[in-house]
Parts: sequence; structure tokens; C-alpha cells
Amino acid sequence: MPAWIFDSIHERMAWANRAALDLWGSPDLAELRARSFSDMSEASRSRLALILAQVRAGEQPEDEWTVYPRGRPLRVRVRRRLYVLPDGTPALLHEGMPVDPPVDPALLRGVEALHHTRELVSLYGKDGTALMRNPAAARLLGPVDRQPGRLGTSFVDEADRADLFATLSQGAVFARVLRVATTAGPAWYAVEARPATDPVDGSPAVLVNARDVTELQEARQRAEAGQRAKARFLAMMGHEIRTPMAGIIGLSDLLADAPLPGEHRTHLDALRRSARSLLAILNDVLDYSKVEGGDATPALADTDAAGLVREMVDLFAPVAWDKGLSLSAEVAAGVPRTLRLDGPRVRQVLFNLVSNAVKFTPAGRVTLSLSASPLPGGSWDVCMTVEDTGIGITAEQLSHLFQPFAQGDDSNTRRFGGAGLGLAVCRRVAEILGARITGEGQPGRGSRFRMCLRAEEGEAPAAPPTPAPTLPRPGRGARVLVADDNPVNRMLLAARLSRSGHHTVLAEDGAKALAAAREGGFDIILMDMQMPVMDGATATQAIRHLDGPASRVRIVGVSADAFPEQQAAYLRAGLDGYLTKPVDWDRLEAEIQGALRQSGITRDGTPASPSLASSVPDLAVPSLNQPALDPRTLRDMRDSLGDKTLAELFSLLDGMLDAELSRIRAAVTAGEPLEAAVHKLKGTAGNLGARCLADALSALGKASAESAPRLMVAVDQAVHRLREVIPTIAMSMPETLGQR
Repeated sequence: MPAWIFDSIHERMAWANRAALDLWGSPDLAELRARSFSDMSEASRSRLALILAQVRAGEQPEDEWTVYPRGRPLRVRVRRRLYVLPDGTPALLHEGMPVDPPVDPALLRGVEALHHTRELVSLYGKDGTALMRNPAAARLLGPVDRQPGRLGTSFVDEADRADLFATLSQGAVFARVLRVATTAGPAWYAVEARPATDPVDGSPAVLVNARDVTELQEARQRAEAGQRAKARFLAMMGHEIRTPMAGIIGLSDLLADAPLPGEHRTHLDALRRSARSLLAILNDVLDYSKVEGGDATPALADTDAAGLVREMVDLFAPVAWDKGLSLSAEVAAGVPRTLRLDGPRVRQVLFNLVSNAVKFTPAGRVTLSLSASPLPGGSWDVCMTVEDTGIGITAEQLSHLFQPFAQGDDSNTRRFGGAGLGLAVCRRVAEILGARITGEGQPGRGSRFRMCLRAEEGEAPAAPPTPAPTLPRPGRGARVLVADDNPVNRMLLAARLSRSGHHTVLAEDGAKALAAAREGGFDIILMDMQMPVMDGATATQAIRHLDGPASRVRIVGVSADAFPEQQAAYLRAGLDGYLTKPVDWDRLEAEIQGALRQSGITRDGTPASPSLASSVPDLAVPSLNQPALDPRTLRDMRDSLGDKTLAELFSLLDGMLDAELSRIRAAVTAGEPLEAAVHKLKGTAGNLGARCLADALSALGKASAESAPRLMVAVDQAVHRLREVIPTIAMSMPETLGQR
């Protein structure tokens, strides 16, 4: 019969016979005496205290206990008597007999698995006291806590612990990857905690499972670090490649204005086309990299899907016209007026598909169609199809067409250039949207590409307000400070500005630009951002801290940094605008004219007369019927700047909208004069061809305090429309990009 003496005061085993050693799964008495029983539950501890009191009163209580020899549960009938140890400590002499029937084999196997699993399994009482930890948990988290309220205190930070208790208090399951302090050092664990019941006394408990995911987490962190390093590398390489490209394109544009012999003119035209094609490929690679590493969550908003389709046709109409193609839009009957779509991303896919169709169609037609079929539950199956009569495609070509750097014709004699990234971008964007994108075609008989996605119907749009008058644009020759460390860029800017009738002062670093700006007298400063001695951002901040009018001069960044994040950082330094190299000369001239309008000077140098609109106390709300972006202005800017660079400038505009709108709203609320408040955003919007927004801001700037809130609504509507179309500009130039 197993017999053993347990010292419940010190929670240790004092003696055991051979049968008891087998029962407890111990090789010898020394090992059993060395065991710690401190991990017993509070319920077990209380139960032993009651039994000790009973035997002291002369009783010999009997009951059943579950012991775990070799990790397996065994029910034992135990009879106890009082025994006094040699040091006078009262102890309990136990005599036990196994109880029939044997334990359920499934339970035995479950306990065996729990004993040997590498997953940490713990049970906590409602007061946070650890009731049980399996061997894996005990090794890494230590013995069970004896003090209440200790659930996670020693190994999880307070913020995560607060979230854990908040979740459990709602009867829900808490699941999160947490950094856990273990006896082996910090590690990452996938922790799951759920409400449970203590099987001993039926009280509420918490069951916690934790699985080591340190390797996965570290791999993820390495991947994220690699992504950040790639972004930095792309930003650096983009800057380094764009800088000489800006010189090549700019100087070739200057030469184009000079009289040249016919053969030289042909060579120059070839040089300009090659330079712009190289820049377009660079932009396409950067665009693909940003799509691969960007946010994968759709941003749904009410979108005029039919209007989006027509915008695509309007955008590519000039290119199709030049090729003699018929380009049309077809909208099926029954398509809802508005749909909940990620408009910018849908537009990005359509841009590439239409660009491909126009590019690969030598003659005939290109059709962009929109249809929608109702689905159960009130949603719609929306399909957008681009069909052409172009060169077509084989089934074998189609099998790899959506892969990066793939084209239908991958031979050395292919007729169509480009990086072959357009459809790879489409595929990735379609995945983000949860859309299906397919293609089909026959060689010589054209192709058809279709994207279908599920969408909810949006709210009906509000009626558009009435139009307002357009104000004149003043201007004159300006005094321009050019700060750039590259002598080619300084020479190029000086030549272009001089040809336009402006006067330039040149500075080769930020420190010299600051010294020149301190003297004053400039209408605008063109500031390169990466320069020796003092960079452009530091020089801009220093100029903003000068005294008097010199601190308020318009400063426009001119840099090869094309990533929106970097541009946003430069704008926060105090820039009023930003131009990406190669410079769009029309946009540069618009920035200069905007600076001159700021001082109210006309081209002949005389003060501008008040316009008719400035004498009207209440302007009508401007029209929102016009496009968010003027197509002609957009085409002109694309021709000179390139699609991707232009897109990044619009992304920069998007980044500054919230801050500018907050400042304008504050002025409206305070009843302050609004002309100065709207000036910066109005000028930027006008220069970029966002006439709808520029007109709305112009009307707001002339409005009275009473009518300003009504006109602010029109501004917000114009901003909403502009934000819907901005991401579409992040596409390739129709002539060279969007490759299949």
C-alpha cells in the first residue's frame, strides 16, 4: 500500500515507501523530497489545511485525490492520520489505494499531450492567480504565482495586459502576438486567452495558450526592414538618375527652340524621345515597387463609375486621335449613379488597360464599357471591359502576361518598348480590390481585358451649385533666386528663365541662398533640396525665420526626389510648392506667375486693378460641373514632366490639403478675411490644372463672412472630387508605358 508523509506547512514530502515512490513517479526518496509543491492551486492548499485541522481533532478523514505519476492522472482513495516530524512540525501520514475503474484513455492521452507539448498552457483564477502551468509554461514563465492579480504582470507590458482584461471582461477571446519576458529572455508569442472554468471547484478561470512565433516575427521584421531599405535605395537611385536626366531633357528642350539643320533636328528629336522613354521606364519601375510594398486595404468611397469611365476616354482621346483610332465609352443601362469603390485604384487599373489598348492597336477602335448586375443582398457585380481591334494575343502569351516585366512579344525583335510592368500593376491592384481580372484575344483580331468586382450602391450625389465668374491671371517678369549645387541645372534654369523674361541670381548651396534671401527683393526662390554646406530644407527653415518681407518670399522646391513621403517632409520645412526634376517649364512659369499674383503685379509691372468679382459682396457658388482636373493642362504637363513625376506632385498636393483646409476653416469660423487664407492652396490648385478647386477657393476668398460657410461646402466638394482623380495620375505615359 502506498504510504507517504507530507509536510503541508513547508509544502514538501518528508517520507515515502517504495509503493508511494512508484505512485508519485519518483526514482528515490531524495528526489521526492527535493520536489517543489508550490505550484498547487489555492483550492488544494485550502483543502489540505482543512484536513490537517480534522486529524488534529482526532479524526481520520478519507477522500479521493488525483495524482499525476509520470504526468498521467490517477484517482487515489486516501486515508490520513496525524504524524509529528522530529522537529515538532505536524504533518499528515497518507495511505492511498488506486480507485477503480481506471482513468479514461482519451483523458490519459490528453494529459500526456499537454505534458509534452511545446505550447505554453496556463490556467488562472478569476483573481489572476496562476492555478496551473504545464511543464513548457513552467520552464519559461517560472512557478505559479501565489499572489492574486498577477495574470501576465511579470511577463506582459501593462498596455497589453489592460487590453487582455478588457477583452475577457466582455466574455470574448483575446488573441494577439505579444513580446513576452521569459526565463530564457524576451520572445514573441501568439497568445490566446479565453474564459474558462476551474475543474476543481467550478469557479471562473482564464485559459491561456501561447505559441512561440519569435522566428516568424523576426523574419517579418527583417522583411519590413528590407522593404524600408529598398524604399531608401529607390529614393536615392531615383534622385541620382533623375538629376542627370533633368539636365539631358532640359538642355535638349532648349536646343529644340534653336534653329537647327534638318539632320541635326532629327537627331535631337530622337535624343528627346529616348530620354523621355528612359525616364518613363524609371517611373514605371518605381511605381511597381510602390504598389508591391504599399497599403493593401481598399479605401472605399462613393464613386461615379460612369463618370470615371468617361474620364478615361477623355484622357486618352488626344493619343487615339493622333493614331486615327476610334475611342469610345459604353455604359450599360441600370448602372447605379454611385458605387462604393476605391476609385483611385480602379482608375489605376483602367488607365493601364486603356493605355495598352491604344498602344497595341495600330488601326481600328478601342472601347471601354461598364456594366453592373444586381446580387443578392443589395450589392452589385460591376464589370469594366477594355476591348480593342489591335494586334491580339495568343493563349501562351496570356499565361505569363500578368507577370512583372512581361510583354506579349518578348522576342528580340519586338516592336513595342517599355518595362512590361503595366499588367503586373493591374494584377496587384486587382488583388487589393478583391477583383477578378481576366484577358482573352486572338492574334491579329484584338484583345479583351475585363475587371469585375463586388460593390455596394452609394448615396445619391447632391445637386451641383451654380457657377461663379473666373478671375484674370496677372503676371510680369520676376526676380528669381536659383539655388542648386549642380552647375548644369543652374545653367539650364537660368537659360529658361531668361528666355521667359525673368531675372535670375544663382547660388550654389543653401548657405549662399540664405545670404542672398536675407538681402531681399526676390519674387520667388527655386530651392534644390540636396546641396552641400546647407541643404534646401535647412535653408528654407532659416529663411522663414528672417525678419520682414524676406521671410514671406515664395519658395518652391526643385529636386529629383520623387517619393511623396520625402516631398511631404520638404513641404513641412516651409516650402510653398514643389517641382520634380526634370522640370515642367509650364508649371514652373505658373509658379512664378502665382508668386507675382501674390504681390498684385501685372506683366507690365503696374499694380493690378480690382476685378469685377472683388467688388461683389457675395459671389455665387462656383460650378462643380467642370472636370476636377483640366484635361488640356494635364496633357501639357504630362508631355513635359512625365506621368509618374506629375503623379508624385499631385500626391504632394494631396498631402497638403488637410492642413490647408484646416487653416481655411479656422479663418471662416473666426470671420477673418479669407483672401490670404486661401491664397496658397488656390495658387497650387490653379497651377496644377485643378480649376474646379481653384475657382471654388477664389470665390471663397472674395466672400463675405455670411456666405463663407456656404462656399466652404463647395470647396470641400471640389477637394473630394480632386482626391478621387489624383491617384490615377500615378500611371504611365500612354505613348511609352502600361506595357502588357
